[in-house]
Amino acid sequence: LKGSQETLGMQHPDTLTSMYNLAGLLQARGALTEAEHIFRTVLRGREEVLGAADPRTIRSAVSLASLLEQKSEEGAVQADSYLRGYHSLE
Repeated sequence: LKGSQETLGMQHPDTLTSMYNLAGLLQARGALTEAEHIFRTVLRGREEVLGAADPRTIRSAVSLASLLEQKSEEGAVQADSYLRGYHSLE
């Protein structure tokens, strides 16, 4: 990941994919706060680089929403908000 960030840059789609994969691994291991931070970074980057309608951006929003639901009830409200925004793109 560090090499990708240095070589391609933080906003490159391949770097964002590596970060997305890392966030998923962290979520699976229970490191929810760290995973949330990375998922949010990836989502912002993909929105800027790929646009909100790109399937990878939508997948990022769904993954963040899933993590927020996993964390708490308050997170479930945030998750619903994210998903409503992306549902309107269909």
